[in-house]
Amino acid sequence: MKLKKKTLKIEGMHCPSCEILVKDKFSQFKSIKEIKADFRKKEAEVFYHGQIDEEKLNQLIKPFGYEIKKRFEEKEEPLLNRLVEFFGIGIFLFLIYLIFKELNWAPSFSYQKLSLPLVFILGVVASTSTCMATAGALYFSLAKKNSHFVSAVSFNLGRVLSYFFFGLIFGFLGKGLTNLAVFSGILTLLISLMMIFLGLDMAKIFSRQRYLSLSFTGKIFEYLEEKLRRYPRKMPFFLGAITYFLPCGFTQSVQVFAMGLGNPFLSAVYMMIFALGTAPLLMAINLALNIRKFAIYEYFLKGMGVWFFLSD
Repeated sequence: MKLKKKTLKIEGMHCPSCEILVKDKFSQFKSIKEIKADFRKKEAEVFYHGQIDEEKLNQLIKPFGYEIKKRFEEKEEPLLNRLVEFFGIGIFLFLIYLIFKELNWAPSFSYQKLSLPLVFILGVVASTSTCMATAGALYFSLAKKNSHFVSAVSFNLGRVLSYFFFGLIFGFLGKGLTNLAVFSGILTLLISLMMIFLGLDMAKIFSRQRYLSLSFTGKIFEYLEEKLRRYPRKMPFFLGAITYFLPCGFTQSVQVFAMGLGNPFLSAVYMMIFALGTAPLLMAINLALNIRKFAIYEYFLKGMGVWFFLSD
């Protein structure tokens, strides 16, 4: 029987992680044999037998901020408005900084001195992003087979341990690179650019994922996730472990920063603290998803973006 093909316009897709979540949810329908999602085009090509119910597909992805539209036209705020808002937030943060400086409470704004508490806070912010919600949604679907609390603990334990382990591995790589003058300069420049683009992305000035996405990590994640489906009881722990390769801008920025420390153990600790920061809201994924619906969250995220841009 020949496969039918249908292209669905999906509102809300903005990064490779969105592709993973949409494909994972759509694949729950037995009639669907293949899904090709593209976050840049904001669409998914579905290959299937028989019939598909778009409303049922919508019910699967709506809780995570996506929606199938008959005619979808992305509405983006004019760049001038976004720039005015960006500089307005920047001036406000600068005034707050001056006040804190007078009180001797001013924190460091250098990425080279990024403290562990700030990395933890970055993890908390990251856990409310769609990228992290993707991972949360994948393990959340296992709650039907296992205790949700047990799955959540296992998932987050896998994340924390793997982030420490891979942080150590890539920390040794970073140490080797920083010992070479040429690579040290390149790595420092890369860290600086990652922080700038992360800030601009969070502030809605520039879409880093659209133009600078490290999508190959998404392919690694999808491949490992498919292999893990054979072991449903062990899946939460190992799924949490492989989220190190999830194509998330927050994670990738911290990974590059940690590598540039030139200290394997410190790199591992930074990655572990970041993972711990994501744990509270990933333990309660529904809360993380609901936080994203509040208007104040968008301004908080933009404020964090401006802070990251200015901190470089």
